[in-house]
Amino acid sequence: MGFFFSHPEVRKGVLFLAVGAFSTLLNYTTFWVLLQMLGVYYLFASWIGYFAGVAAGFFLNAVYTFQAGPGLGFRHAVFYGLVYAVSLGLSSITLFILVEKAHLLPKAANLIVILQSTLTNYLGCRLGVFRKS
Repeated sequence: MGFFFSHPEVRKGVLFLAVGAFSTLLNYTTFWVLLQMLGVYYLFASWIGYFAGVAAGFFLNAVYTFQAGPGLGFRHAVFYGLVYAVSLGLSSITLFILVEKAHLLPKAANLIVILQSTLTNYLGCRLGVFRKS
């Protein structure tokens, strides 16, 4: 089993999921507090939660998952932001459809959307933002 986790790609995947779990917890907690306690419109609450998770995820992924090192710079942050902006757009459309058309509760629909965005985000980070030249 140790060999399995020592493989660089498996290690990156596992760390990305761990960072993602933390970022998702931050995302959903922020969303829930804004929606339930402060009465913020569900799409706005989702966006704010999403950006809170993205900010935490950028630093954790850069340092631990992809070990960007001293070459980490503004370009990485911009590309990371673009990947997550595209993912947010897709997620917002999906969330709207699930809530307004499929009549799911926003809290349940947002959990589904988080799963969709995880795959989009990993592929964007691995193949784009933190790709080794």
